[in-house]
Amino acid sequence: MKRVGIILRIKPEYKEEYKRIHSKIWPELMETERRVGFRNFSLFYRKDGTIFGYLEIDRDFKEA
Repeated sequence: MKRVGIILRIKPEYKEEYKRIHSKIWPELMETERRVGFRNFSLFYRKDGTIFGYLEIDRDFKEA
């Protein structure tokens, strides 16, 4: 298993909008994530607009 971290930046004033838009995941996206092997995908938000994403995968992330 590989653990992958992703760091994104958004403008702090868009945090709530970003969370709202990403709170409802399309079923097709969830199926694709399962198919390519993503597990335990989480997002963590900071007040300064930094978003840290974490996931686990059994294959090469770029390949997935």
